[in-house]
Amino acid sequence: MTSGRRSPFTTRLDRPVLRRALAEEGVVVLRDVLRPSLRDRFSEIARCARVAAQPRDLIMPGFETPRRMSTIGGREIRRRLPELAAFYDDDQLLGELSALVGRRLYRATHADECIVMNFLNGSGQTHGWHVDDPDFALVIVVETPPPERGGTVELIRSFDRDALFRGSLETFDEKEELYLQSGDLYFLHASQILHRVTPLRDAHGERIAINFAFDTKPIQVYGDTASILYGEAATC
Repeated sequence: MTSGRRSPFTTRLDRPVLRRALAEEGVVVLRDVLRPSLRDRFSEIARCARVAAQPRDLIMPGFETPRRMSTIGGREIRRRLPELAAFYDDDQLLGELSALVGRRLYRATHADECIVMNFLNGSGQTHGWHVDDPDFALVIVVETPPPERGGTVELIRSFDRDALFRGSLETFDEKEELYLQSGDLYFLHASQILHRVTPLRDAHGERIAINFAFDTKPIQVYGDTASILYGEAATC
């Protein structure tokens, strides 16, 4: 897709400030930057699409953390939701995000993980601790409850990677919470920062997010976790 398309953002991003914050913190929150018409359209798409989401209830091998959620993977999104695919394929978006990182980014080549939609509905629903295979994630928070009702993003910037495979993640005491509102975007160095979405505490709670994945290499090696969570074989 050419860069002649209208920018998805309302204003030019403050690249120096955001680049420094991303380098230092590994995450930046982008509030009120997505064009309102685009934000509203994505919200409409996500709410209509949730009826097609596949329920998951599993302990993810390797991380040994829970996935209690519903998902739609990249293949299905590209087939049925072309507006999301067009947003992801926009070279102007890729250029803006590359400028924030300070190096060229590439769209993820994993057919299931490149674009995903995650739905948490009801008490106990959660996307447990993990790091991503793709290096960076741009996440649109379509809907999120107030922080006291769960569904918040927690981060651990420094961690023992061996602990990922010992099931001892809950022992970490250096968790940080990312305060987000419905309509926010955040850009996360997702392969280097351990993160999760905390369990919902409300029987009527709902969290909806759209995740767009980017890599720092044109060809990346991926594990099995995305195929387990988003792959078509798992939904048949």
